[in-house]
Amino acid sequence: MNVAKFLSEMGGEILANKGRVTHDGKIIIVARLIDNEWEPTEAGVKLETEVNIAKAEKAAAKPKVAPVADKSVTSARKTKV
Repeated sequence: MNVAKFLSEMGGEILANKGRVTHDGKIIIVARLIDNEWEPTEAGVKLETEVNIAKAEKAAAKPKVAPVADKSVTSARKTKV
């Protein structure tokens, strides 16, 4: 888990050596700063998994755009003058 990236995606904040986000009206601690390294919490890993699954489902639900058919090109007849 890249904590800094996840916090920026979720609009989270760092407060008192904890990375936290607000999700569904609840404040969830997603990581703690321990010895200069971010260590994700169980709740943080679970939330990241839920968010990633939701993104994947949303991407799969998008209607696929049909490719544009190639226009047939005709050459004009040239006449010698």
